[in-house]
Amino acid sequence: VVSFSSSSSQAYSATVQAATDGLMSIVLPADSAINSKDVGNAVSNTLYFKYDTLDPAVDEFASGIADADSVYSAYWTNQQPIPVNVTFSEDVLIDGAGDAAKMANLFDTSGASYVELSAVASLNHEPFGDGGFFHALLHPSGAQWTAADGGYATSTIKVVASQAEDVVGRDNAASAATLSFYYDT
Repeated sequence: VVSFSSSSSQAYSATVQAATDGLMSIVLPADSAINSKDVGNAVSNTLYFKYDTLDPAVDEFASGIADADSVYSAYWTNQQPIPVNVTFSEDVLIDGAGDAAKMANLFDTSGASYVELSAVASLNHEPFGDGGFFHALLHPSGAQWTAADGGYATSTIKVVASQAEDVVGRDNAASAATLSFYYDT
């Protein structure tokens, strides 16, 4: 309790400060206040709140394709679209959920025409994902992904900072990794 005050014998205010991030609760125990007839209060309802000082981070950013090649640090595939999984450290809100153009702002890509999310919140600023997890599909650009010379084409994707936010309004951090895909014709 940081401060405590009263405006009358029936109204009191307290300011509390959380010690760590996480779910907090406040309850006034029974008999904490006694009236003039020496009768104590009943236990109060419990107030819950989440104290959050951390930006949502990208905990996992990987493809649904088999493990990346350790020599090239990339995924080899002939699959289109390419499955990509993103897990944030907490639930996130995405402005424009359901709007493909706004959702594409979450990603920085090359060699891709667009990214779609396979499960999208129905309204803007609704919690998105389950524990911050969602599945995206990377759609490679047609020109780069039709390497007629029998070679391969490339596409990359990275999560961009400040495109999603947690429930208290803290912007996401960018993914540390950029996923690279080689299309083997």
